[in-house]
Amino acid sequence: MITGYQSAQRRLVKIMELTSYSSAALVAAVGLTLVPLSSDAAAINFERDIFPILKENCVSCHRQAYKEGGKLKKPKGKLRLDGRRGLIQGGENGKIIVTGKPEKSSIYTSTTLDKDDPDIMPQKGDLLTKKQTELIRNWIVQGARLGEWKGNEKGFTDTPTPTGGQPDKKLTTLDRLAKTVSPLPANTLNSARAKGVYTHALAQGNPLLYASFLGGAPETDDGDLNALTSLRNHITHLDLSRTKITDSGLRAAAGMPRLTQLDLHSTAVTDKGIAALAQLRVLSSLNLYGTKVSDKAVPTLARMQSLKNIYVWQTGITKKGASELRKKLPNATIHFETTLGQTSPTRAKGTDGKATAAGKTRKSMKRFDANSCCAKAAAKGSRCQHACCKAAARDKKVCTKCNPGKK
Repeated sequence: MITGYQSAQRRLVKIMELTSYSSAALVAAVGLTLVPLSSDAAAINFERDIFPILKENCVSCHRQAYKEGGKLKKPKGKLRLDGRRGLIQGGENGKIIVTGKPEKSSIYTSTTLDKDDPDIMPQKGDLLTKKQTELIRNWIVQGARLGEWKGNEKGFTDTPTPTGGQPDKKLTTLDRLAKTVSPLPANTLNSARAKGVYTHALAQGNPLLYASFLGGAPETDDGDLNALTSLRNHITHLDLSRTKITDSGLRAAAGMPRLTQLDLHSTAVTDKGIAALAQLRVLSSLNLYGTKVSDKAVPTLARMQSLKNIYVWQTGITKKGASELRKKLPNATIHFETTLGQTSPTRAKGTDGKATAAGKTRKSMKRFDANSCCAKAAAKGSRCQHACCKAAARDKKVCTKCNPGKK
């Protein structure tokens, strides 16, 4: 998310481009110091600065399996931090590093929880110091680069498929897409960023990109999407939520062959815009919450067989439309709520009569206040990660701080 400071920087750069003022004069006039948004100044070296912290505090529990006292000791959570591949691959809960986003990187967030939180890391020995956690945070902000460091790469059983061999069936769609494109040159990324685009790689060494706009909702419209043209073949996650884009702007998204997740919630997009997305062949997640999409878009959505998650609550799509969509896309989860807490007719029970994950999600949403952080997380099939909400959940209670209506 762009800060007020970064927004001011962006406006200042535009002023400099449109006027004859020197950068020094403008900086003096508004009292700002221009700092490049991506700078290698004081770059953090993983092998020198970060790995010693992991080795001292984390690797003893997250290392290659070994025998001790005749028993096999496996890495906790199937997570290894003793080598490059382990850091990139993550553990049983998925990846632990989201490049450029420490708040979404568990390698950082798990070390900053309350000291009494059972999920805090490390769970043995002393907690990390503020200096150490900030070092990890800044390393992620700078790109989470590993340099030439390899560490221990032994012990992985799923070896990559040799060139020319049969495709590895264990590879995800993103893995396969990543193999079909080369990383973009730095000057292309920097050029897009200069136009207000925020990007980061999905993982270290992965050429696929997450993209959004630094200006945020008040400043982003259809014209700004032209800045994505040079990145179109590499964008796989695109967040346009709460922006001023319209149906016309969606033509830019429609031209992204590797787009798998598209967030359009709280925009002015209508059925006409959805029609432009029909050509996307690998789109698996589409968030239409709070848009003007109606039942007229159902036939188009039904033809998009790659969709696995569609968020259509608080749209013009009716219960009948959602039910029809569920029939046409039996392998997808249709997240349908006209209001938070209302029972949806879609996917409430499986073929065996038991409640499915989506049905359980709707049931759990009734426990929370509408629009609370807990309700929003439940709507997406997850749990709220706020410390107070997690503590309440452990006691099988609802956090009344975030859900005062449940006191």
